[in-house]
Amino acid sequence: TYVAPEQALDAKRVSPTADVYSLGATLYHAIAGRPPFLPGPQLVQQLFEEDPPPLHRLRPDCPPDVSALVHRLLEKEPDDRPRSAALVAEKLRERRAKHFPG
Repeated sequence: TYVAPEQALDAKRVSPTADVYSLGATLYHAIAGRPPFLPGPQLVQQLFEEDPPPLHRLRPDCPPDVSALVHRLLEKEPDDRPRSAALVAEKLRERRAKHFPG
């Protein structure tokens, strides 16, 4: 349930953005209490054809900017995701500094 769509096709031809997807799936699960897609026979099809349920629907208390970031990590196309986990960490640090100064 944490594998990037491109990794489901060919594990040998993935980039660091597959790890970014997996990070997004992990964050989604931590926030929502469930993975973006539930395990089952349609899992691979869902990876390619569906978006995970919006975090704000599962967790109305999730800040919109956090929800948007997590969903960006779960983009189907690797080029639509942040290039690295380091960039994601930077965004989260910026958010923390903005909302919790000092």
